[in-house]
Amino acid sequence: MRKPNSFSVTRIPCSCGTLRFCAEDPKFPIRFDPELNEYSFEHSLGRNKKSSMIIYHCPMCGGVASESRRSALHARMSKKEAMRLMATTEGLKSLEDIENALGKADHVRRYRPLSGFLDIMRPSGSRETKSVRVLAFTRLSGTAYVQFEVFSNGEVRSTIRPKPHGTSPATGGSTTKDARQN
Repeated sequence: MRKPNSFSVTRIPCSCGTLRFCAEDPKFPIRFDPELNEYSFEHSLGRNKKSSMIIYHCPMCGGVASESRRSALHARMSKKEAMRLMATTEGLKSLEDIENALGKADHVRRYRPLSGFLDIMRPSGSRETKSVRVLAFTRLSGTAYVQFEVFSNGEVRSTIRPKPHGTSPATGGSTTKDARQN
């Protein structure tokens, strides 16, 4: 088994079964996703919304919780492609810069910080208190998409991520489960 992340200090798998036991009992906030082969803490946010956090190590024995299949669900992005996309997005510091360089986004959505639960931090380090606009560009690469978060004060943060397998070329939308959205 490999280390589940760069912070892990062991490759030894869980030997006590605590996570499996807890995931089988609905009274515990631990869930198991068989598609991803991952355990997570799950928290209800009300109104049919949930938040989750991946569990990498068993809290009882310290062993690796499971070997995730998450990376197998996404395209491999070469270092060359990542560098090309970083160069393409470098210096885009405003909504106007983004639209002038890349045109209109393929997808636009908004999200709001959840009061009292999760702080959204702007690139400057200040807290976001209003709606954040998210611009997604799926047409820039066959293996990756570029996303820009435009904060209420005009600050911009860009992210480059591998596309999920099963992505429709026309829409960039996933035909497989997106594990980050609950």
